[in-house]
Amino acid sequence: MSSAVSAALVNGLANMNGAEDGKFQRHRRVKLCVFCRNNGEPESVYKTHILKDAQGKVSCPVLRAYTCPTCGASGDIAHTLKYCPATQPTVIYSPGIPDHNAKW
Repeated sequence: MSSAVSAALVNGLANMNGAEDGKFQRHRRVKLCVFCRNNGEPESVYKTHILKDAQGKVSCPVLRAYTCPTCGASGDIAHTLKYCPATQPTVIYSPGIPDHNAKW
């Protein structure tokens, strides 16, 4: 773990005890793109942006430029094959029919 990430974690944990303007702060957001970090981009790239904005729109320029080969999505709703809604199983719940695979 890099020293910058370690410092960010320590600062975030330290801020969990205090409050700004009387409000409890659960966790501190670090500005970084998980997509770029996980794909091995250097810190100088993945710390310049975030993956998605507060409304859920993709803001990562690398992911925005990608076009899903399954459904053709890109831009604001870009995603990789792993997260393509067209390939996700549909879960149907019917009350009264026991689901023996459900984990409670």
